[in-house]
Amino acid sequence: MEHGFFAWMGGFVLKVGSDEYVTLTPDELMHFIREGNVGIPNISDADIADRSERDGLSKAFATVQLAWFVLQLITRYFQNLQSTLLEVDTLSIAALTCIAQFFLVG
Repeated sequence: MEHGFFAWMGGFVLKVGSDEYVTLTPDELMHFIREGNVGIPNISDADIADRSERDGLSKAFATVQLAWFVLQLITRYFQNLQSTLLEVDTLSIAALTCIAQFFLVG
């Protein structure tokens, strides 16, 4: 599963010339493997997770940003200031993302 997502995100590249690299799509990667032009990449799940941006610092930073955004909206509501449709939409997307994260992690 990890390798499939890694392939869809453009994680596999092929060196064409001395300086040129081409990002492979999953279909191109499978084609080259079936033809015998390249071997199956030996990449562990730990190597893929090491390149991931899902670390504690980035999650903490996103949480602080979200809390600050919600605090600003609540403050503006109590001061009888208007919120834009973009802010309300952003809040709803953030709420749905938090719900999805709860079910994915939990």
